[in-house]
Amino acid sequence: MPLGTGNGTLTTSFQKIAEAGTPVTLTCTSAMILANDPAAASGEQSSWSANVPYPTDGTKDVYAKVASGTAPYQRTQS
Repeated sequence: MPLGTGNGTLTTSFQKIAEAGTPVTLTCTSAMILANDPAAASGEQSSWSANVPYPTDGTKDVYAKVASGTAPYQRTQS
């Protein structure tokens, strides 16, 4: 089932928040840790600032988590 648009909550575990083939923009109230694989090593991860829209290009799945606690995010169509 496609992820589509909408809201969700990030935790300290990676979860898929964008799919290949569907460009979206992600905005989270906390800094996000991003990867293209949920088992990515720290060198294969990147971070993105809180409240700054992150545009995906739709070429790969995107997984995200937060460093601690939980944080709401919004996924909108690009």
